[in-house]
Amino acid sequence: MLRIELDKHGRKGKAATLITDFQGEDSELERIQKSLQKSLGTGGSRCWNSAEPFDGQILLQGDVRLKAKAWLEKEGYKVRVI
Repeated sequence: MLRIELDKHGRKGKAATLITDFQGEDSELERIQKSLQKSLGTGGSRCWNSAEPFDGQILLQGDVRLKAKAWLEKEGYKVRVI
């Protein structure tokens, strides 16, 4: 189950949406990240094979939790908004 949460820490108060707890291949994470950015019209990045709390995360700029949830559910993922 993917977790979607809003994060403002270390970003000078600017909001960022984090999608965490991804289990799967690096190529699948990259595909999801690029598709999400394109469909939501926002910037972002992904973290894979990095230090522990960041491994397997997608970061999207802005508060796009509900849009990301709808897109991920349409793709067949189970999602929980925190």
